[in-house]
Amino acid sequence: MKTGIVTRLVTLFIGTLTFNTYAADFIVQTGENNVNNRSPQLYWQGEPAETRSFAVTIYDTDVPAARGKNHWTLFNIDSDTHFLEKGGGTHDKKRLPEDSIQSRNDFGSSEYTGICQPADATHHVVIAVWALNVPALPLDSHVSPAIARLFIRQHMIGRARLLIICGK
Repeated sequence: MKTGIVTRLVTLFIGTLTFNTYAADFIVQTGENNVNNRSPQLYWQGEPAETRSFAVTIYDTDVPAARGKNHWTLFNIDSDTHFLEKGGGTHDKKRLPEDSIQSRNDFGSSEYTGICQPADATHHVVIAVWALNVPALPLDSHVSPAIARLFIRQHMIGRARLLIICGK
């Protein structure tokens, strides 16, 4: 399946973010059902020594909204964890790290919601792994993406980002 996806590493603050999932595995084609509604497999390394936990965010910067569209926020990932399984971002959390929390996304659910590749425009999707200076954020799965991001930014000591360009 040709998807028009180009990936490139944009900014490295904490070392290496490796993206080991084909775009077709988590980009929902226009008009498709959510058969590809699976979070990507991620691996990272090189975080600051003082890292106490991680957070992961996936958002589309080009959706007509003030800050884009949040597809996934996962936080309270133990500092010994450096890998997320493909498809782990489901509501049942069976394949996510123990004690990690998925907050609500901009679609209203506490799970990964797939990215719909636009037919007539280019969208920039940012996958970020955040190194945090606290073992856990004092938030639950009902927190909004904006509040979760505020807490993540307050405790950020490093970040790696991957930019995915999809569309035309």
